[in-house]
Amino acid sequence: MLPAEHGDAIWVEYGPAAKPHRILIDGGPVNAYAAVQRRLAAATSRRKDVELFVITHIDTDHIDGAVLLLRDETLKLKFDDIWFNAWEQLAPEPLGDSFGPQQGEFVSALINVRQLSWNRAFERKAVVVPDSGPLPVIHLQGGARLTLLSPGDRQLRRLRRNWSSVITDAGWAPGDIAASMRRLESRREYQPQMRQDTFAGEAFGSDNAVANGSTIAFILDFEGKRCLFAGDAFPDVLAEGLDRYTKDNNISGRVPLDALKVPHHGSSKNWSPDLHRRLTAKNFLISTSGARFKHPDSLTVEQILKDEPEPHVGLWFNYLSPTTGPWRNPVGAAASRYTASYPQAGESITIDL
Repeated sequence: MLPAEHGDAIWVEYGPAAKPHRILIDGGPVNAYAAVQRRLAAATSRRKDVELFVITHIDTDHIDGAVLLLRDETLKLKFDDIWFNAWEQLAPEPLGDSFGPQQGEFVSALINVRQLSWNRAFERKAVVVPDSGPLPVIHLQGGARLTLLSPGDRQLRRLRRNWSSVITDAGWAPGDIAASMRRLESRREYQPQMRQDTFAGEAFGSDNAVANGSTIAFILDFEGKRCLFAGDAFPDVLAEGLDRYTKDNNISGRVPLDALKVPHHGSSKNWSPDLHRRLTAKNFLISTSGARFKHPDSLTVEQILKDEPEPHVGLWFNYLSPTTGPWRNPVGAAASRYTASYPQAGESITIDL
């Protein structure tokens, strides 16, 4: 987990240590880009090829860094595929708040202008879970298997309505590449060379933000290891996806995970006991500095520790902060229940499975 402030930027490597395959999930917010960029530059100093770049959704703490990265000529990254649902992938008939349609237009314009591979695994259509039938399964080079859990068609149709309203109100048409590029050029915060600075809980499962609902969430399987990257997805959507995953893979009971990227930075709005009953994990990854929205919610972490059937679990944080620090030094019975890990200040934290 890269130091992405209150957002997500996750670098995945699998396969041979000497020449691993790589996946990047999200880019964090604008004010974290300098730190994220330095670590990506170090990780790709010898090879620039990356199997997959997943931009999970249009919230600024996930997509802003992606806008900068796609404009950053110093990194020279080469993506075999980019997963991102933009205007052209959204369902044509909407149902009805969200956060970053303008950034979504910028990303889609950059992908088009640079002629990058876009949702190739889905024939450039939406990265979406169908209402029925098997879950979409994508095989990457090197033997990794990705199973899509979110979003569903309903979440994308809700996003389309908001997207259209935001872009129209801003004075241009959705999908207008030239207009998007003109506006992008005028936005000082999205000039990579300028980014050298650094800039509570509610009831379980109560998130209804349209952007979060549209999150691309997936399970990655590789050589007996299984990780769920949940983005900011809704807990009920993840629960439904896990039910279908157990059926597709003949799993009885909870889906066993080696690692779970806890949805929405540990917000209780995106966690629920009902979701937890569908999974069991050895390691729980929480990506946030807590500085802006005070994540994670203690309610989420305490519920995980209370109800997780694994006898001992790892809690992994990419910042030591007032909101992540309460679990730093477990004592007594808690010490046998979990281990909490934190990075050095300003650094990434690496989980080796």
